[in-house]
Amino acid sequence: MTQVIIEYDADNEVARKLMEFVASSGIVNLKTIKRTKLDKAIEEVANDDVIVCDSYEDYVEKTKKYA
Repeated sequence: MTQVIIEYDADNEVARKLMEFVASSGIVNLKTIKRTKLDKAIEEVANDDVIVCDSYEDYVEKTKKYA
């Protein structure tokens, strides 16, 4: 069996259902990593060139200072 590690936000219902479907195929061994909002904030601060966005509106808000 091929092992694929997929990281996604376990609180996101759509992502969770999609990953459960992928795992049910039996082709991949799914390992989940639950990321908290604090983890996302730390990642954003630690990587000035990386902007973590949860939605298009979040993207617009966080990138308008670069426009």
